[in-house]
Amino acid sequence: HYVVNNGKYFYYIYLYDFNDKNLLAILEAEEIGRYRTAAVTALAINKLRTENMNNLAVIGTGFQAHQQLKSVIASNTDFEKIFIFSPNKSRRTKFVMDFQKLFSRQEFVNCSSMEEALINSDVIITATNSATPVINYNYLKDQYLIIGMGAATPYCIEVDEETISNCNLVIADDIDQAKSESGDLLNPASKGLLQWKDVIYFSDIFKTQFKLSENKNKIFFKSLGIATWDVSIANDIYKKFISSL
Repeated sequence: HYVVNNGKYFYYIYLYDFNDKNLLAILEAEEIGRYRTAAVTALAINKLRTENMNNLAVIGTGFQAHQQLKSVIASNTDFEKIFIFSPNKSRRTKFVMDFQKLFSRQEFVNCSSMEEALINSDVIITATNSATPVINYNYLKDQYLIIGMGAATPYCIEVDEETISNCNLVIADDIDQAKSESGDLLNPASKGLLQWKDVIYFSDIFKTQFKLSENKNKIFFKSLGIATWDVSIANDIYKKFISSL
């Protein structure tokens, strides 16, 4: 559920006991969603990153980007370099300085352009609300893993259609949801550059028969988030709270 106050959205999770129809708790959902989204990104990289994907780029330095990078580094400490780009120079510089203090063993690069970040990176996280692409196919390496977790409306597009059309593996956490919410996929699909039948579910990559073959080296994962994940996390938080009383 969400409410709007002075143009700002506030998100809440209502947790019910369906046995006795009682409301158990109301939890603020913004932080839960931030940590959940970051955990999914880290999980996707752990599963889809190949041995020769050495460098990481983060496009965007806003609210979501901080936890995204913290979670990814926690489980991927071996990235050689981490490239950061945002058009806001002062915020980008502070972002890089803050992370250099937090993770002194990592090398963070403050990029003055999107091109600089992309041409050097194999794994790329987009954490923006841009209406126009922040990923340009001409700047990408021959192989790439892109996690598009920022824009979550049909009107926002972080990744250009050429990148999507050249992917040999496209993943969505929920395909039906992506058909109504993901501008990144709706745009190329409307032009025949992407077939929905070729998009696989995020859950599919954890099946025993899934193998990341050599010809699956241009990968895009559209991360929108699934409500049941948030409810599951909220339930665990509630149980921990109750057990602490």
